[in-house]
Amino acid sequence: MKRKFIYLLLLCFTWIATESQAQQLPLTSHYMVNQYAIDPAFAGTYERAAVMLNYRRDYTGIPDGPNTFRANGFGRIYDNMYLGGSLMSDKVAIFQRFAVNLNYTYRLQMAESQYLSFALWGSFYQSIFSIDEMIGNMNDPVFSDKSDVTRSNFNAGFSLLYNNPYIKIGIGMPLLFRISGNEGNGTTGENIFERAFMIHASNKYRVGTRWQLQPFILYQKTDKEPGVIDISGTAIFNEQFWVTMLYRNSYGSRISLGVGAELIKDFILNYSYEFGASSKSAALGGSHEITLGWRLPAIETGRYAKDPRVRAVNQQTKPRWGDVTPVEYDKRRLNR
Repeated sequence: MKRKFIYLLLLCFTWIATESQAQQLPLTSHYMVNQYAIDPAFAGTYERAAVMLNYRRDYTGIPDGPNTFRANGFGRIYDNMYLGGSLMSDKVAIFQRFAVNLNYTYRLQMAESQYLSFALWGSFYQSIFSIDEMIGNMNDPVFSDKSDVTRSNFNAGFSLLYNNPYIKIGIGMPLLFRISGNEGNGTTGENIFERAFMIHASNKYRVGTRWQLQPFILYQKTDKEPGVIDISGTAIFNEQFWVTMLYRNSYGSRISLGVGAELIKDFILNYSYEFGASSKSAALGGSHEITLGWRLPAIETGRYAKDPRVRAVNQQTKPRWGDVTPVEYDKRRLNR
């Protein structure tokens, strides 16, 4: 019995290691409407403030597959400075992980239609391995007086985002430090966290009087793991309804199809279903993801917005899918 339990523990930790390495970076198909979820440098690009709630059920073909709940939000604290954060709870069978992020973003206006944003964040992680949920003889000495194994860690990250009317390009390291796991007075020889790197490019293009198209390319790479490439597109109708499609090359290849809308003023709902595009990936089953959010339009307020010239620029700004009005630049022009 003891040998069986040890084997089970090794099997679980192997699963956790391989799965968590692949999912150290947030796995989501909804960053087309919630870019802040993958890169805090997007703060202020599409909204002045936003709060998003997200639930994802991965790989329905696997019993006790990953269930992930996330909440993130941000707001402007002073002119071109934004403060935000996120919470995450991720559960796979008897393994559960919690994460808390605190994010700071500084948005610099380089010219009338050019911005450079810098984001810095700190992260706290707690991982719980629930021994009391295992099936077997809990009187075994290996598990004596233990109901779970808990481990806590800190990490940090940063990113840069440059955008102009033609393209938005971001680069960063969501996990800046490599952290090794410790058991007792020794080391497991494995790393709980490996350094992670990401780069992305996107923009919104008008293709008609009521239609817009927003392509998005994302590449994420964790040390010792293959890189993951996402290619996605969002078609937006009348600034209120949209459909999304995403291709991801992980686990053989995955495809996600989604729909969303602004149902009432400033509140959005987005749903997507992800499935395998190969026999290997299809065996894992589909993934359901839903996001409910509140977004404050990216239109400047305050005394500068009362000037007719600034108001004219604001009225041309698309509140949901456009960039923030170049307020700082307009201030300099108006003060000449």
